[in-house]
Amino acid sequence: MLLLSSMFVANRPWVKKNLHDLMKQWGYFPELNYTEILHHLGEYTYNLRAAQRIIEQHLWGGEVKANVVVKFLDMDLPGRIELIQTWKSGIIYLDMTIEVSNVYREFPEAQMAILAHEYSHAFHYLRDDFHPPTDSLEYENMTDLSTVALGMGQMMLRGREVKRNPSTRDILGYMDGDLLSYAQQIYESKEGEYPSADSMPHATIRPGSETSWKHEEPIFTIPVSPPKPKKKITYWDEETLRCMITNSGEVLRLSNDTNIGRSFAKSHLNPKEKNKISRDQIHLRLSKKKLRIENIGKNPVEIRYDRKVSLFGIELLTYKNKVQLKKNKHLTVPKPPVEVFLPGCDKFVLK
Repeated sequence: MLLLSSMFVANRPWVKKNLHDLMKQWGYFPELNYTEILHHLGEYTYNLRAAQRIIEQHLWGGEVKANVVVKFLDMDLPGRIELIQTWKSGIIYLDMTIEVSNVYREFPEAQMAILAHEYSHAFHYLRDDFHPPTDSLEYENMTDLSTVALGMGQMMLRGREVKRNPSTRDILGYMDGDLLSYAQQIYESKEGEYPSADSMPHATIRPGSETSWKHEEPIFTIPVSPPKPKKKITYWDEETLRCMITNSGEVLRLSNDTNIGRSFAKSHLNPKEKNKISRDQIHLRLSKKKLRIENIGKNPVEIRYDRKVSLFGIELLTYKNKVQLKKNKHLTVPKPPVEVFLPGCDKFVLK
């Protein structure tokens, strides 16, 4: 077992800078449809190799021919990957062995997250312009961040939490879930701002550099501070701004001064008519503990929030206020939560 100690702690500035650097270097990868991966990992359609081929085509196209073996073993390690690459007639041939703990054999979502993380390691291996951090924990966080940059963030987010039984919950990966959601939100907002990954080489390692590489997923001992008691938030705060997807229960962390639009809806809201949603539909901005929502799209957005009626400082009643927010109109909401209905979409909740 590889047991290490590290003082590294990822934060938002680290995520933002490194995600920018990765997308600038690799180009913008489209989001890989995680449901297509899960289709091949389900109980009745189990075909691990088919899922792998989808990932390989997404990452490398025809630049790399991969021969991958995944083994489920009884082991203490979270996982292990071994890679050997060779050249033949201008094509990279990659032999890859991924070993996974047997405890995840019955959990397709967990397998999906593990594949996203391990294939990101493989992507690093075939890039001679990628220089990993020297701190092992920082490198593992960089690998989790790479899943987002490579369009596999949803695979990681939806599979990182494993409830093996009512009393046992495993968290896969190394990056904090809120930070990973923050990275995914940045990625979704940057479509069109970077060159397409298809216009750039996916593997830059060259003939004469044939090597083998073996990597064990380490277990870290990290200094932990005592948990702070949670306070009920009665005002809008940038550090606690969240978006809850009601149809899936997923909770995403949002940043201040951000846009939400078509890409977000396609990833999370199952829109009925995508063309009704503008690329940037609403703009969110926090100021003086209040949330300002502006409709910057072409179609109306429905906003619902609790409104209180008071007389002489005495609260008389609370009712659900419903507003049709038209183009270029804005609304300021003093307290969370707020229900938002983008055109043709199920609601999501800001809180």
